Amino acid sequence: PGKGTRFSVILPVAAVAAPRREIEKAPARVASSLAGLKVLCIDNDARILDGMRLLLEGWGCHVETLTGAWQVAGSAESRPDIVLADYHLDSGTGLDAIATLRALHGQDLPAVLVTADRSSEVRASAGRLDVPVINKPLKPAVLRSMIARIRPLSSAAE
Repeated sequence: PGKGTRFSVILPVAAVAAPRREIEKAPARVASSLAGLKVLCIDNDARILDGMRLLLEGWGCHVETLTGAWQVAGSAESRPDIVLADYHLDSGTGLDAIATLRALHGQDLPAVLVTADRSSEVRASAGRLDVPVINKPLKPAVLRSMIARIRPLSSAAE
């Protein structure tokens, strides 16, 4: 007691098999379920927008990006299938951008607030607009699940 424990394990040597290529097929199934989905990402950090574009395009989505709420009225000419917006933007908030987009494209426009702000005020504001919240750092599986839940709502509205 107080000095630790020492032990050893003896295992037989085995040939290492090449990794199975089936692992690479998993993203293709995801991509096919999201293929063609038009996603509008709004964030003031260009690196985050680049990462979101890479992730979503890997799933087969068409991605448009904006860096601020002030760009929304002028650049979102066609209705996206879903909006992913950060809360803290350089001018305005992601909820302001979502409200503007919904005024342009209909109140049924699906949107998700993606934010590092975990305050109850932000959640309450998002709740009043019926916007679900995903916290940063973003986990791809959580985002994919959220899109899968919201996407049927956008398809039903068409």
